Amino acid sequence: MSDCSDDKTGEAPVRVVLSTGLGRLHFVKAVEAIATQGVDISVIQGWVPSRFAPAVLIDWIGRRLGAPHLRKGLELRRMPFLPPGKINGLIWPEVLAQLLFRTRRYTTMRHGTAAKIAWAAFGRASRSRLGRQDIFHVRSGAGAGGAIEAAKRAGMRVITDHSIAHPAFLEHALAPEDMSGQTAWMSPDDPFWACVLEDCHAADTLLVNSDFVKMTFVDQGYPPEKIAVAYLGVREDFLALKTDYAIGDRPLELLFTGQFGLRKGAGYLVRALEELAADGIDFRLTALGDAREAAPIVARSAIADRISMPGFVPQDELKSYLASADMFVFPSLAEGCASSAMEALAAGLPVIATAETGLPATHGETYLQVPSKDPAAIAAAIRTLRDDTGLRQRLGCGSVELIRSSCSWESFGEQVAAFYRAVIADTRQKPSSGRSPTEAKA
Repeated sequence: MSDCSDDKTGEAPVRVVLSTGLGRLHFVKAVEAIATQGVDISVIQGWVPSRFAPAVLIDWIGRRLGAPHLRKGLELRRMPFLPPGKINGLIWPEVLAQLLFRTRRYTTMRHGTAAKIAWAAFGRASRSRLGRQDIFHVRSGAGAGGAIEAAKRAGMRVITDHSIAHPAFLEHALAPEDMSGQTAWMSPDDPFWACVLEDCHAADTLLVNSDFVKMTFVDQGYPPEKIAVAYLGVREDFLALKTDYAIGDRPLELLFTGQFGLRKGAGYLVRALEELAADGIDFRLTALGDAREAAPIVARSAIADRISMPGFVPQDELKSYLASADMFVFPSLAEGCASSAMEALAAGLPVIATAETGLPATHGETYLQVPSKDPAAIAAAIRTLRDDTGLRQRLGCGSVELIRSSCSWESFGEQVAAFYRAVIADTRQKPSSGRSPTEAKA
């Protein structure tokens, strides 16, 4: 006779259905981490091609849609650690989303309208896959189309997972920006982000990935007792990659990873580097990732020849960049908790970043914090690190220990599993108790 109890508590395991929405690959590692904690978890996600699906056909479809890497992206969603019966891939919302986003350029449809239609279709299709679990853990936006209402009718507690600053903060931070003629569409009034906020407010509890995100919601009047924070983990093989902190007489090697664009502060970084160049400081910046948005700014700059933008690199190749660079500069205007900056912290690479990056780090101990939109402050921080080998090493070693001790995927799984159990315990209390799941956990 099998033992169906939760190994961590001796009680029956919490039953969770997690809806990832369309995309969001961090949920693969998140689900794996949660599953190791004795949680009975099933997943609703976008389409994942079966291993027998013709690769040639999917590649052909991707090229027709203008997405040459479509198959690779879809296959990254695989969760081989779960039994097949625990995974529900929704194909038609995926097809609709791909068509809407690829053809929108030929119509007057707003980006947010296309996203709202696609995500509402995902939510409608997910209703029949909910079952009767204890908890519906849903990415914000994927609760549209009646998914959250269906979960509540089934007696499930709803946890909305949100991993970026409140849309009102995004609008305030990004609306004044103009890069390559693009305008920020992240706003509470945008059709898609309005749906995201509806999911956040409809939840019993909001789960966010940094104290910074929590602050942006509290500033907008969201009850702090309804918000729980769990920082995502970092791969163990990224720990302590940086071992040599000497610079000597060679050019300073700076690194940026992620989308090199408007929201990431690329324009302010370029201006800071122009200031360094005017002071006679020799440097090179490597910006890994999608740099299309920043390319025009770089091209117009007098330091364009010092900036390399090689595009995306595989994760294993990224490790060599983290090991060899002198410092990581990430002046983002708004994040949730930037995974690229977390990887740099884990590697032991000295990090310069804004508070808006959402890192669980302390200024002067594990990174240097600079004000948002301040090229002079970015340049000053780079000079400070360049001139102080001891500081570079102290920050690097401190950040490695920070990530090792509190930001592993194992610790993430433990936190979320404990949070689930607190939610269930709160459900079983008398309605008059008035305690929230986060208070119950404490």
